[in-house]
Amino acid sequence: MRILGGIPSRLRHSSGKLADILAKVCDEVVIISQKATVECKSSNIVVIEKDVNFGICNARTAIDEYAIANGFDLIVESDDDLSYKPDLVESLVREIVNNPTLGSCGAFSRMYFNWNKKETSNKNFILYAGNACLWCARVSALQEVGRWNCECAEDLDHGLKMWQKGLAVASLKTTLSQTFSMVSCQTDTLLEGGYDREDREQRMWKSLDTIGEDHANLVYIGAGNGNRRFSTRYNWSVMTQKVVDRFGYALEYEDSKGRKL
Repeated sequence: MRILGGIPSRLRHSSGKLADILAKVCDEVVIISQKATVECKSSNIVVIEKDVNFGICNARTAIDEYAIANGFDLIVESDDDLSYKPDLVESLVREIVNNPTLGSCGAFSRMYFNWNKKETSNKNFILYAGNACLWCARVSALQEVGRWNCECAEDLDHGLKMWQKGLAVASLKTTLSQTFSMVSCQTDTLLEGGYDREDREQRMWKSLDTIGEDHANLVYIGAGNGNRRFSTRYNWSVMTQKVVDRFGYALEYEDSKGRKL
């Protein structure tokens, strides 16, 4: 089994440090750089430079295509503004290998983990709509799902595409140590993820409209409240049935929200 680490990076300087962490677990790491400053020590890291406006979806797709072209079995993809240890990466890989119905397994940020302390399951993970920031996926699943399309909330769109194919998506839920932290690494405080914040907001709502239309059988997206930009309601019975229909069996999964697979 060959594992590729992948990092999309734009206008930042932190991807090299994360690549060195991924390099301890992965056979090779590829950084899709868009004017990023990359400083790393490991010999199994490849940096591919793209135009500064190449885009996040094109960068994620480029990582997938690199994995397919070079015969990798799994991808561990990481955003470039995180902090975590190699054992978290190993745990993500382990869950994918041990659970054939999973197309992807991600990790939670420490903040999100604390917000959801009471949510438990009989597995090391909980079912999730789409993984963001740090996750492991089967290359065959990524190849089946195809290109990343939405400029914002691309993680949600891509996760729902997996569910549509009958591939379950999960996030690791064990202990607080099995989480990642967000770090500040912007090179320009007026930019958010490399985009002007007002421009990003417009892109976000355009993407959410597209996701709501494309996956109307799986999710309803509405207006948020308080600090939430938007709200979502998922049709978990349809989502989990798609997995059973595809594989002919369930995961023997059950969680505190009453979801079963």
